[in-house]
Amino acid sequence: MSGPGGTPPEDWRTRYLRLHSIVHDANTGLPTYATLIDRVRGMLDARRIVGVLHLDIAKPGDVETLYGWQVLDRILSRAASRLRELVGETLPAGTVLAVNGVGGDRFVAFVPSRFDGSEVDGAFLEELGAAARARLAAAFEGPEYAGL
Repeated sequence: MSGPGGTPPEDWRTRYLRLHSIVHDANTGLPTYATLIDRVRGMLDARRIVGVLHLDIAKPGDVETLYGWQVLDRILSRAASRLRELVGETLPAGTVLAVNGVGGDRFVAFVPSRFDGSEVDGAFLEELGAAARARLAAAFEGPEYAGL
């Protein structure tokens, strides 16, 4: 069995995996900003406003220099995992998460609405940002992260 142009199905999987590795960060499991353009455009078609929260790790270059890339990757992976847990809880359902690029160290949450479905505004996003920051900080309070 072959695909279009005589391409064997194994090549489809290889091509898919190659493309996936370009647009999804393997460490965090999150898509890159660029892959969400159409999805965010769809959000904007349904609503006037989509909130954007930018979350990053303070001085990731220093962490990598002092402790190594493995520690930084572990921190970024844990942060992404915690962010996913916050969706539907601290962040409204429907919030879409992304990372700035493959191997990236900055996260974005696209927030389509408040918890009650109404439009987001600056004050609401400030509250969400503070709550998310507090929950993320709590994820790194254990002895494993002491001294970082």
